[in-house]
Amino acid sequence: MALLLAVVVAGAGHEFLGRRRLRVTSLPPGALVDIGGRRIHVDCRGAGSPTVVLVSGLDINGALRLVGGA
Repeated sequence: MALLLAVVVAGAGHEFLGRRRLRVTSLPPGALVDIGGRRIHVDCRGAGSPTVVLVSGLDINGALRLVGGA
């Protein structure tokens, strides 16, 4: 049981440190923009028309909440 607990704690620690390192070293392109008290990530490229808007991250913390109006 102690070995299982040690493996779980080591795995969780490894995952935590890996996510922390990626958050610092792998920044996404674009910028965070404040819109009415909320910050959204915007990556604007190109010029001209037509305008194309791509929304990703449809989950409980992302765009689905905005689309559903809740």
